[in-house]
Amino acid sequence: MSVNVNLPLPVVSPTDFGDEDTEMVRYKDEGTARALAMDNRSPVRFGSGGKLNPAILDSYWKHGFYVFENVVSAEERKNIERDVAEIIERAPIFPNSKLDKHGRPAFGHDGEGRGYRLPDRLKTRSAARTAIKSRWRNPAHPRMHRNGSCRSC
Repeated sequence: MSVNVNLPLPVVSPTDFGDEDTEMVRYKDEGTARALAMDNRSPVRFGSGGKLNPAILDSYWKHGFYVFENVVSAEERKNIERDVAEIIERAPIFPNSKLDKHGRPAFGHDGEGRGYRLPDRLKTRSAARTAIKSRWRNPAHPRMHRNGSCRSC
C-alpha cells in the first residue's frame, strides 16, 4: 500500500545493507504483506448506540492499533497538506526565533496561540531509554476504554 503525500519531505538515500540487501528487501516485503493481511484496517463503522463496531474494537485490542481508511476526502487531505507545508515552511530557524529560513516572520512569532514548541534534547542515554520504555509500555491508546468510548472524545 502506498500513500501519495505532497508535503516537502527531505531527500534521503536508501539504506545500503551490503551483502544483506537482498535479505532485507525480502524481510521488508514479507513484513508489509503480513501487515496488510491483518484485520485492523477498514473505513470507520459504527454499531448500536453510535459506538464503534465491535469487530473494530476487537481488532484494536488484539493488535494495539487500528487503521481507519477513507476518513478524509482527497480535497480535505490536500487542504491539510497545504496547511502543514505552510507551517513547515514558516518554522522558526531556532528556538525562540522570530524569523523563518527565508527571513520572514516565523509562524507563531507574535506569541498569539501556541506556535512552535521545540523540545529540549534528552540529556543522557538513560533519559532517552526511560522515555522510550514509557512510550512503548502500553501500545493501546491510553484513553480508549474496552467498551469503545474514548475519554478524550
